[in-house]
Amino acid sequence: MTNIKSCLIKLENAELQLKQQKLLENFSWELKTHENWTFIGPNGAGKSLLAGLLSQRYKSLGVQFLLDPKKIQEVSFSTVQESLDYEAWNDDSEFIEGGFDKGRSVKEFICEGGYTIAEHLILQFNLQKFLDTGIKFISNGEMRKAHILRALVRDPQVLILDGIYEGLDKQSKAQISQIIEELSQSIQIINCVQDSEQIPESSTHLLCLDQCKVIQSGPRSRVQNSREFERLFKEPPPIPQQLPASYSCPEIIEKGSEIIRMRDLSVKYGEKVVIDQLTWSVKAGEHWCISGPNGAGKTTLLSLISADNPQGYGKDFYLFGRKRGSGESIWDIKKRIGIVTTELQLEYHQNIFALDVVVSGFFDSIGLYREADASHIQIARDWLKTLGLSQLESISFEKLSYGERRSVLLARAMVKSPNILILDEPCQGLDKRNRTALMNTVAFLAKETDMTILYVSHKAEAQLDFIKSHLEFIPEDNPAYSFSISHKV
Repeated sequence: MTNIKSCLIKLENAELQLKQQKLLENFSWELKTHENWTFIGPNGAGKSLLAGLLSQRYKSLGVQFLLDPKKIQEVSFSTVQESLDYEAWNDDSEFIEGGFDKGRSVKEFICEGGYTIAEHLILQFNLQKFLDTGIKFISNGEMRKAHILRALVRDPQVLILDGIYEGLDKQSKAQISQIIEELSQSIQIINCVQDSEQIPESSTHLLCLDQCKVIQSGPRSRVQNSREFERLFKEPPPIPQQLPASYSCPEIIEKGSEIIRMRDLSVKYGEKVVIDQLTWSVKAGEHWCISGPNGAGKTTLLSLISADNPQGYGKDFYLFGRKRGSGESIWDIKKRIGIVTTELQLEYHQNIFALDVVVSGFFDSIGLYREADASHIQIARDWLKTLGLSQLESISFEKLSYGERRSVLLARAMVKSPNILILDEPCQGLDKRNRTALMNTVAFLAKETDMTILYVSHKAEAQLDFIKSHLEFIPEDNPAYSFSISHKV
């Protein structure tokens, strides 16, 4: 017997306007029962805006729900940011003895509102070790899995997944893929992806978007065989040609001298050991890949180097030849380090122009709270121009696409000509064109400057020609991961 499809969500000439700017206009689409859709398009195409309409994060005329809207759950960069904002707002560390407020645990976050979680799901998502950990202290990949689990315990009829595989290691991605394929038999799933290889097998229909307009829509096979689909990702990425004229050499460090040194360094939170007796050094001019599964300790290691983690004090840990805690200020260290991370990107949710985000790199602030002089502004503009982003300088950061925000943060990291550039999963959330553009830029910076690059990734693009050294976190049965250090000739 053939299933008769009925409409669950209908968009008819829908419009979305945010802060006096029309983003979606005359938009029509509908979701019927037994359909699993994938929204596909490059960064800035409008996928996340559409997901926000369907989950009611955004309100709009022309949207009709023919099911209980509470049966629609969304997991996206926006929902992750909302949860972290909640934790920051409710952080009482300054009023607690010892100055540590772990906030909601992973289990409390998932089950908030009186929901319960099945044991088999905890095991499937491999979160059993993190249930009592504060949600704000888990890795980006674990955070994504916790949000999916939070959505599932609410028994959704429609599950929207936006950028769901970003930040997940290979094993976690395979686990999530299998779970999503199984769920698609009983839950209707809408995926938002950047590239054709990310389209799940279970997707029955595709909606092709570019610049907030429908390019193609319909059954999967028909859309994938269309000329419009083929053309969507063919625009070549830009490649920088030269450094800005305003680029100044960073504070001179003799090539080959140690700029990072740690011996038998350990980090733990309560009883949980995150890094266990790491001995590692980095010399000026070296470029490193730092890899390992989600939750291995990569982000914790970077927080030590960027001076955001106080557990480096009083240990055999030196930065730029000086022992941590020997009188140097955090700002003495930060002024020599540029950084691009997902966590940093999530913290920029003020109404601030892209140019001001870049200028804030001079002051290592989240936002711009002091007046910049003319030279700061000129250098910021020079870097935006070098990275092909001049057209964005007067646009609010929160209105930029995910890929544009990533590139703006790279400009922010470079304005002070850092000795060390930290790139933590820099390609997360980027479509193929923007990934290629960013990697071309990083390779260009490695060739044209004397800075040291620490590149954190568990994806293939980390195998860059200029990276000769590798620190790998290796799973073991011990409380924390072991380490492998290697060098290529």
